[in-house]
Amino acid sequence: MGTLKDLILAEHSKAQALLIADLVAQKPELISDLIAYTFANEEPLSRRASWPLRLLFDHNPAILKEYLHLLINQLDKIQSKAVLRNIFALLANAEIPEYKKSFLLDFSANAILNPESPVAVIAHASSLFAKIAGNELILINELILMLEQVASQKSGGIQAKMCQIKRIGNKLEKNKTEK
Repeated sequence: MGTLKDLILAEHSKAQALLIADLVAQKPELISDLIAYTFANEEPLSRRASWPLRLLFDHNPAILKEYLHLLINQLDKIQSKAVLRNIFALLANAEIPEYKKSFLLDFSANAILNPESPVAVIAHASSLFAKIAGNELILINELILMLEQVASQKSGGIQAKMCQIKRIGNKLEKNKTEK
């Protein structure tokens, strides 16, 4: 078997990403390397490393808990949209520390409104924003307004995400009026 970097660069497939995530789960001392490759801003290394990192977290959320602070602090250094998409997806499923929530709301809002953001980045940024917003109707409504602003320029995926967020807003509105 080669190095972790060799495995990352060998092939870009779901099977390979799962293999790498499994290897890192078995050898946690490799997590730092996988994170370093993800944020190295080297193509295709960073893009290919971000997928196993996301899968690792999806299958073992506790394993990356101590690294969340580092991941969040590196966000503004990401140059690849693919890496950003995977980190947003990872963070949307993570337990976000309270002191990082306002930063992440702002960062995800900027990604949503960025005309250069691909649909997948907007969708995962929206999921993160909605997760942090929680039961705050004003924030959910703000997210809906942002999605309405970009929906006309993007695919049906954004329309679907907007419908999902509107359902959340409608539920919150209903709960508010019932009280």
